[in-house]
Amino acid sequence: MTTFANPTIEAAFVQQQLALTEVVTAVVAPAPPRPVEHVVRRTDLLVEAWGWEQLRDYLNEQIRRVTGTAPAVDALKMSGICKGFVRRWGADARLIAEAAFGPYHGYWRSSPISITRFTEGNDDYFARPILEQIRSLA
Repeated sequence: MTTFANPTIEAAFVQQQLALTEVVTAVVAPAPPRPVEHVVRRTDLLVEAWGWEQLRDYLNEQIRRVTGTAPAVDALKMSGICKGFVRRWGADARLIAEAAFGPYHGYWRSSPISITRFTEGNDDYFARPILEQIRSLA
């Protein structure tokens, strides 16, 4: 304990210590609980549909992931396939593509999915059955 020769200084010191204790106590005291509002946001619902560029980029990435190589098709043909697929399927194009590489793991009828699965000639054998399966689960 600190000893002071002057009682006035000692009294001032004690008052200062009490003031500091009160301030610290006020800062440390817990605040009353506030109600918590839980907000769940689905970011996938914020984007309605993909354009052909987003579909192309997604397919390139997923085909490369599944097969280990880039799709073996030139850029002009790939853009034409993606543009046609988005034109035919609209907002469902994204659902079909994501299902093909999500639940189906990049394989359709025991074969790796290639870019040609997204051509118009494969709609009845590939895109339509996937979309019907998605809708039956919804």
